Amino acid sequence: MACKPVTFFAMDVACKYWPYLRRVTEKCPELQQLLTMKPFLSVFHAKAHDFKCEVKWSGAYQEGAGSTLGEEVEQCNAFLSRIAVTTKHMSKAATTSPNDADVAAVASQIEELVASVKRRSQRLYKDHDGCKGRARIRRKIREEKQNLNSVVDKYNTLVPNAEKLTLDTILSDEIVWPWQLTHGDLRTKRKAFDTVMAVRRLEEEKRILIAEMNKHWKSLCTRADTLKQMSSQLSNVTSGETWGLLQDGIQGLQSLTMKNK
Repeated sequence: MACKPVTFFAMDVACKYWPYLRRVTEKCPELQQLLTMKPFLSVFHAKAHDFKCEVKWSGAYQEGAGSTLGEEVEQCNAFLSRIAVTTKHMSKAATTSPNDADVAAVASQIEELVASVKRRSQRLYKDHDGCKGRARIRRKIREEKQNLNSVVDKYNTLVPNAEKLTLDTILSDEIVWPWQLTHGDLRTKRKAFDTVMAVRRLEEEKRILIAEMNKHWKSLCTRADTLKQMSSQLSNVTSGETWGLLQDGIQGLQSLTMKNK
């Protein structure tokens, strides 16, 4: 553990790891202190998880997280290595289970195909520089879209009274699966929930930023006081008060402190 208390435990699969950690701490009581942290599912990865999973674990909905994404390390690695690109596309961490087995199977196929098409589309220009590589991915995307179209037709046939799915709708970023709509209009509720959470996170970010700037300002003031003290001492410097510096070092320090006066 770090010297300072850690508030959040950010991870791409926190929704899977945290229940495992709880089971481990039951067998190893000496690790109970790890549970003082809060699980934080990386915000971008949460978008690829089930909506219920996202609401429960996503860092965007964690009180006190501010605008933290939980992806800071990957953001740095993305500039250093193209390998980081392959770690950004995670499969769903949880799925819903409709009552009807046939509908559930078709729904699962739709979600898997949609996730695959989106991953391939994102990789189109990131992982391949050559035309052949991109052509191969485009061919795979066309094949998967054809399969997806047939599966969507099958779903619409199985659930004639539900909202009809279309290829354009399910490939959009704001899709909420009809089989997840259990109580009222989940789309409206989700938009309202996301708006409220976004406002709260921004308010927290403001408080966090003010606290960090205050700490930074105090640190700068301390350094300024140190420079003033050294400047005062240098004005009366004698041959015996060199602080272990050579003559060139003393002259450079005098020049710096005189410049800051």
